[in-house]
Amino acid sequence: MNYYSILKNRMDQKNLPYREINNGTLEIIQQGNSIQNIRIVVGFGDGTSNKPWFKNYDLGRFDGDKYAAGLIACNDANKKYRWVRFFIDEDNDVVAEADAIVSDESVFDEVIELIVRMLNIIDDLYPSFMKARWA
Repeated sequence: MNYYSILKNRMDQKNLPYREINNGTLEIIQQGNSIQNIRIVVGFGDGTSNKPWFKNYDLGRFDGDKYAAGLIACNDANKKYRWVRFFIDEDNDVVAEADAIVSDESVFDEVIELIVRMLNIIDDLYPSFMKARWA
């Protein structure tokens, strides 16, 4: 079963905007209240995996003397929300990520639900990450 194709076809049917990054990966951009554009990248590996992953890289860079503040902001976010994990990657960017296991019948509904949930969480936490970055 190609879960990636199922998701793309249903998104096309519902006229939901996305950009195909490559075969197996989509980018969805939505406006938030506290951040202008929230970008969620959704991937299915080779397209047949029933374990999609979701990532966002737009919560700021915490390098140098800001690294510790970024770690604290990630820890606070991880305590507040269980659906999305926050960490600082090797480039010192905050990454928000999630994953799921979906079935043939539920791939569209579950993926859209997780995208919306992730969008809302990122939008809610963006001010606290910016406060940590610029304090």
